[in-house]
Amino acid sequence: MQRITRKDLDYKAQYLNRLTGSPQEHEAGSFYIYGAYGGYCLRRVAAGGGSNDVLGVGFVTPRYLHDCMNSYAKGLELGLEMNGEEK
Repeated sequence: MQRITRKDLDYKAQYLNRLTGSPQEHEAGSFYIYGAYGGYCLRRVAAGGGSNDVLGVGFVTPRYLHDCMNSYAKGLELGLEMNGEEK
């Protein structure tokens, strides 16, 4: 099993930004990885400031977060496909 690094998580967050048309930088709507308490969390910058825990799992291991992010991305891809939109 391949080790999941912070770089892998950051890359997946960038992919989610591209998939949703969100800014790549730390602006409203952008996804980013936040680390604390020995774990990582996928967050999205809120329009009014602050950020939200997108997946609702809190701070988890890199492997678990990567798996959750893959599932989230697949759901977004299927939703776009059903709406006839490009990825």
